[in-house]
Amino acid sequence: MSQTWSVLAALLFLIFSLVEGSAYNIVNVEAGDEAVLTCASTSKMYLVMVTWEIKSNTSCSLAYRNDRNETKLNCSERMMWKYSPDRDPALRIYPVNLSDEGNYTCEIATDMGNFHFSSSLSVIVPPTVTLTSDKSRVAVCQAAAGKPAAKISWIPASNNSSEEEFKHGNGTVTRVSYIGWVNSMNTTVTCLVTHPAMNQNLSLDLSGKKHHSVIACHHSLMILCVFL
Repeated sequence: MSQTWSVLAALLFLIFSLVEGSAYNIVNVEAGDEAVLTCASTSKMYLVMVTWEIKSNTSCSLAYRNDRNETKLNCSERMMWKYSPDRDPALRIYPVNLSDEGNYTCEIATDMGNFHFSSSLSVIVPPTVTLTSDKSRVAVCQAAAGKPAAKISWIPASNNSSEEEFKHGNGTVTRVSYIGWVNSMNTTVTCLVTHPAMNQNLSLDLSGKKHHSVIACHHSLMILCVFL
């Protein structure tokens, strides 16, 4: 049986050298969320076979044969059909993590032709944000392990600020920004962190008084802000 599957998969690959329809899609998903990669809807066609070829940190495949109503999977159990593959062979990944980032190809053979869909999955990771100060009254704002790298700015703006960036092996980036306190009427500095997954503002009093406030807003279907 496994040999029959291999032969059909090889034939399907050759068929797509003469593919009749193709499409390309870019998908951005936040780590921990659900990713749905679309393919052709087969509800009005007779499906022969559909195969998802996944090339991320590890290569694997997900295939369905309509004549046997049978699925073959050698990927993570987090990857499966979103719907019934004979009607809509969309691929569902949940929960998404960084190792899922890569290229996904859906290949379909039907009675109405052959179709080829490619998707590029990019995983977004929100950074962990902190704001501290040292004895010399230098404020340190850190946006740790974000993907892509977060942007850091200050209120009030100052020429006394500097920034460092550290790249990690998993593709995330940590940015650290420093700003020195200048004697003035305004002793509070605010760190503004901007990222595709969230915006976060942290304030700190550098005069020595214990004062710390946080405003965090998360980008989603509804914007959630928390004041501490």
